Amino acid sequence: METVRPHREICVTGTKTIDQLFKVAAEFVKARAVRACATSSLIDQRLVIGVLASSKTLRGLANHWPMRYPRCDTLKRLFALGCHAAEMRLHLNISDTDRLVEEVELAHWMCGERLSGIQLNMCWPPEYLLTELHRRRPETDLLLQIGANALLEFEATHGGAIPFYDVKCIVARVGQYGSSINRVLLDPSGGCGVPMNVDRLRPVVEGLNHAFPNLGIGVAGGLCAETLLSIAPLIEACPTLSIDAEGRLRNPDTDELDMGRVEGYLTAAFDLFYPQA
Repeated sequence: METVRPHREICVTGTKTIDQLFKVAAEFVKARAVRACATSSLIDQRLVIGVLASSKTLRGLANHWPMRYPRCDTLKRLFALGCHAAEMRLHLNISDTDRLVEEVELAHWMCGERLSGIQLNMCWPPEYLLTELHRRRPETDLLLQIGANALLEFEATHGGAIPFYDVKCIVARVGQYGSSINRVLLDPSGGCGVPMNVDRLRPVVEGLNHAFPNLGIGVAGGLCAETLLSIAPLIEACPTLSIDAEGRLRNPDTDELDMGRVEGYLTAAFDLFYPQA
C-alpha cells in the first residue's frame, strides 16, 4: 500500500467562545504569513481548533471546568460557524465506555458537518468500539489520546533505573486499532500544563512513526512559547510531528485562553518547524 504521510497539525485546544475561535484563527494566519515570507519550504500544516466536551456537557449539564467546556448552545454555534482557516475537532471525555458509540453519535448530531474529527480522551478503549465508530462515520477522523494512565500501563524499569516506556508494547497496542484511527496524541499532561519528558517520549514517537507511516502522531504536555524548542528532538524522530497546547495557554487566574499566550505559541511553533537560516 502506498505510504501517504499525514499533514502536520498545530492545535489549540480549549476554545470556548466565538470570539476566541476567530482570534485563534487570525493569529495562526498571521504567524504563517510571516514565516511564509522567509521560507519556501512550508509543508502542509493546518490549524486545528479543539473544543472540549464531556458526557455531561453534551447533555446541558455543568462539569468541574466551566471556563473550559462550552455550553450546549455555544458548542452548536461554534461548529455551525466554523472557520475557513481551521479544522474543528471535538475533544470528547467519556468515563462510561459502554456509552461511547451513543455519545459520539450525539456529538455528531450537535456539531454537524463542520466536525472534522473527534479526539477520544479515554484509556485504551475497546478496539471493536472504534471499529464501529469508523464504520458509521468513515469521513470523520478519529484521534486516540494516549494519556498518562495509558502510558503508565507500559512503563518499565531495568534494575531500579529511571523508568522508560516499553515501545514495542505500545506499538503493538496501537496496532490493534488498525485503520479505525487516523491519529494518536501522546499526552501525559491531559490539559494540565505539565511538561512532557522528551527523552522518554522520543523512542515512542520514533517507534510509532516507523511502524505506522500513515498514522498522524502528535504530542502535548506543557507546550507554550517558552517550552516548544525543547521538543526539537521529537521532530527528528517524526518530521511531520503535530503539536497540541492547552494548559499553559490559559490565564492562571481566570482559566480562560489567553490570546497573548496563544499568539506566542503559534509564532514559536512556526519558528520551531521552519527555523530561519
